[in-house]
Amino acid sequence: MKREGDKIILSASDLMRFQGCQHSATLDLAWLQRRDGHDGGIGPAADDESAKLLQAKGDAHERSFLAELKAAGVSVEEIETKRAAFADASAMTLAALKADRPIVYQAAMAGGAWAGYTDFLERVERSSSLGS
Repeated sequence: MKREGDKIILSASDLMRFQGCQHSATLDLAWLQRRDGHDGGIGPAADDESAKLLQAKGDAHERSFLAELKAAGVSVEEIETKRAAFADASAMTLAALKADRPIVYQAAMAGGAWAGYTDFLERVERSSSLGS
């Protein structure tokens, strides 16, 4: 959850947290206010060792799958999310989709109050505003 101007932007992580505990949205909003300079209460705890291990395993799985796709000759467009601002990553994602890339890795997507990154975005052949 983050603020852009007077708008609150939500991510898939925010939705998952809410599904697990609806009160988490209240705590997240309070933390957002505190980051904005208001007293909003306590903040999130640092990741413990088990959370870090799960993140490392997930990252390793992504890299392994990406390597498998490339070894199979699949054209994969990789979006440099670590180095690009979200708006730039979104523009690169749109360009990759318009260029008919079958897979986009770390695609940046936004719509309404939602924004985030996908691990792997797979092209589906059907008529759309991006082409056939």
